[in-house]
Amino acid sequence: MLDFAFNVIEEYTDEQTRRDEDEEEQKRDEFDPALAYRQDRTWGNLRRKALRNYKREKEDGRFRSDLFPKLS
Repeated sequence: MLDFAFNVIEEYTDEQTRRDEDEEEQKRDEFDPALAYRQDRTWGNLRRKALRNYKREKEDGRFRSDLFPKLS
C-alpha cells in the first residue's frame, strides 16, 4: 500500500513539474524584450521598482549616495 502511495505522489509531482516547465517555456516564448522595452508601461514599472528599491536601501543605510559625485 505504501509503495502504491509513494508511486502516486511521485507521478503527481513529476506531472506537476512537467506542467510547470511547459508553462514557463511558453511564457518565455511569448515574451519579446524588444517589444516590451518599447512600451511606456514597462519603463514606468522599472522606474517605480528602482525608486522603491533605492528608497528602501537608503533608509536601511545600504545605499551610499556619498560615493557618487554631485551632478549640480
